[in-house]
Amino acid sequence: MNWQLGLNFLIAILAISNPLVKVPLWIEASQYDARHVRWRLAVLIVTTGAIILFIFLLIGQQIIDLFGIDLASFRIGGGIVIMLIGINMLNGKAVNVEKGEIDEDLSAFGLAKTRFRQVIVPLVMPMIAGPGSITTVIIYGTRAQTFLEYVLLSAILFGMMLVILGTLLGGFSLRALAGAMTMDLLTRIFGLIVVAIAVQFILEGMAEVFPQWITPESSLRDEVLQNSAFGRSATAPG
Repeated sequence: MNWQLGLNFLIAILAISNPLVKVPLWIEASQYDARHVRWRLAVLIVTTGAIILFIFLLIGQQIIDLFGIDLASFRIGGGIVIMLIGINMLNGKAVNVEKGEIDEDLSAFGLAKTRFRQVIVPLVMPMIAGPGSITTVIIYGTRAQTFLEYVLLSAILFGMMLVILGTLLGGFSLRALAGAMTMDLLTRIFGLIVVAIAVQFILEGMAEVFPQWITPESSLRDEVLQNSAFGRSATAPG
C-alpha cells in the first residue's frame, strides 16, 4: 500500500476543493428554499459531483484520450469557465435563481430536483467537479498501481465529499453567525480567489501547450546579462 500516494492526494484534493469557497454560492442558490429542501438539494449536488469525480478517478485518462484532448486544454477551458463564475461572484451575483421559478406544490424531493436543474452549473460543475479536481483525480488515478491503492484514493475522495456536504449544510448557520453583510463581503473576496485560481489554471495549461513561453529565471537572467554584455561590446570604442 502506497500511503505516501494517499497523503499527497489528500493534501491536493483538500487544497483544490476548498469547501469554504462554495458556501457563498450555496447560500445564494438555496436561499429561497425550506430547510428540508436544502438538505435534499445538498445531497443531490454532492452526490452528482462525487459520481463525476469517481468516474474520472477510475477511467479519466481513457475518457480524455477518447475525445482526443489533453489535460492542458482541459485546464485552459475549465479555467475560463471558473473565471466567469469568479467575476460574477465579484459582482455579487454568481447564481441566477428566482423564487418564482419552481412549483411550490411539488414534494420536498421534487422541489430539490427542480432547484438542482437550475444550479447544477456552477455548484456541481465546476465548483465541485471542476478542472482542478478532475485533473487531480486523473493524475493520481493513473499513479495507482493496485486495487488497494484505488480503494485508498476512493476512500479519501469519499471523505472529501462528506466534508463538502457538511460545509453546505452548515452554510446558513455560518451566515447567521457571521451576518449577511459579512457573507456578502466574503462572496466578493472568494470571487477574487476564484478568479486567481482560474488564472493559475489557464497559465498552467498555456505553459504546457507553449513551453517556450516560460523561461526559467536563471536563463532569463543569463539572457539579460548576455544582451547587456553584447551591448557594451558593440558600443565600446574599437
